[in-house]
Amino acid sequence: MNSTNITFSFLEKIEKANRDFSLFDKDSRILAGLSGGADSVSLVLSLKKLSEKYGFTLCALHVNHMIRGQEADRDEAFSRSLCEKLGIQFFCEKADVPALAEKSGESVELCARNVRYSAFEKICNEQNMNLVATAHNANDNAETVLFNLARGTGLKGVCGIPPKRILCEGISVIRPLIYIGRKEIEEFLSFNRQTFVTDSTNECSDYTRNYIRHEILPLFEKVNMSFEESFVRSSKLLRQDEEYLSSVAKNNITSDIKTLSQLDESILSRVVIELFAAVSDETLSEYHVKGVCEKIKSFDGKKTSISLPDSMTARLEKGKITFEKDTRVTQNVSDFEKTLYTGSTFFEENPYALYISFDQNKDIPQTLENGKIVYKKYTTDYLYFDTIPHVIFARNRRDGDKIQNSGMNKSIKRIMTDSAFGVKDRYLVPFICDNEEILLVPGCVKNDKCKKSEHTDKIVSVSLYRKV
Repeated sequence: MNSTNITFSFLEKIEKANRDFSLFDKDSRILAGLSGGADSVSLVLSLKKLSEKYGFTLCALHVNHMIRGQEADRDEAFSRSLCEKLGIQFFCEKADVPALAEKSGESVELCARNVRYSAFEKICNEQNMNLVATAHNANDNAETVLFNLARGTGLKGVCGIPPKRILCEGISVIRPLIYIGRKEIEEFLSFNRQTFVTDSTNECSDYTRNYIRHEILPLFEKVNMSFEESFVRSSKLLRQDEEYLSSVAKNNITSDIKTLSQLDESILSRVVIELFAAVSDETLSEYHVKGVCEKIKSFDGKKTSISLPDSMTARLEKGKITFEKDTRVTQNVSDFEKTLYTGSTFFEENPYALYISFDQNKDIPQTLENGKIVYKKYTTDYLYFDTIPHVIFARNRRDGDKIQNSGMNKSIKRIMTDSAFGVKDRYLVPFICDNEEILLVPGCVKNDKCKKSEHTDKIVSVSLYRKV
């Protein structure tokens, strides 16, 4: 296929996406995200060509996250130069994402995403732009579907990346490359003799998405050479089903428990999500949605409640369900820290206790007694070491706490929000630490360095108990 045909095919797929999802028209004012990588460069280059046909306005925004030092500055300079060559108005925003992530307790990846979309919104408002174009493509869609499937997500998660969504009032995000695979992007750039920059972290398989990209998707290609298109078709059909179910749920929103209890679970769960979204910016996990649904289905007229993310509580009483902010969460919680030895450890005025054993063959007691107080076993976790640290201690949660897990430095706040622990208990459950970092949040998450491997032969069992 010659360069003319490759370019035509590439642009035709964007126009097909436009016909299917009404992405842009002649009156559109588009701000394209430009990182300097292959995907975003192909987006800007193709939209520039289409702007000559449709007549829409095109600008570009580069966000320098200040994560990769000189490499990040190189990407900014490349993006600026490309826009000058194409005659596209260029905007640049800089943000110290590592510092912002440390302050907020978010992962660097999530913080970077939030910074980007805030920058999009800012420039769109300043320049009267109504569309943000991002370079998400068919491969990104497949990665998203598999990533969400592996996490056990619901229907919405396996719908993939929406070709168009609302960013804020008057501004929408569009994905013109949603029908185009990564190989097509590389061919398009090659035949147009267009260079791009490469983010060194994209070649690493340490992160989950990169692992899916480099290890999993090539296996799908062996089954079906056009697997990206198959994922896009499936996503489109699933999205139609999700949109219908969501519309039914929105038509059934009520606080009346009797009415809610008669809904099918697929509709009820969506109603619960909508009710929570009306009072909080946090996202309910499947665990919490299921918990609220069970409370509704089993409601017998007696007052009951369930703790939820964002210090919220769902209260069921007098035949109604309400979602309220709990303002009492950390007011009376005192910091604690205790060195751990084998056997039992109790914490003053705390509903939790620990039992530590360095002998994996020793039976773990089902209950502990501290005077007249009885504690029942809640969960047991195992920590594996080459050499057991000299000092292991327990302390409560502190602002900004993080733990190394699955190759990422994860926010404890976010992990605890999705846990089975109640709002106040998240500040009372003892974290297991050494002198360097958090090793374990019992029943929730374990540090990578304490996971079993062929090199580890020392073991510490950590049992968490709760007051009866």
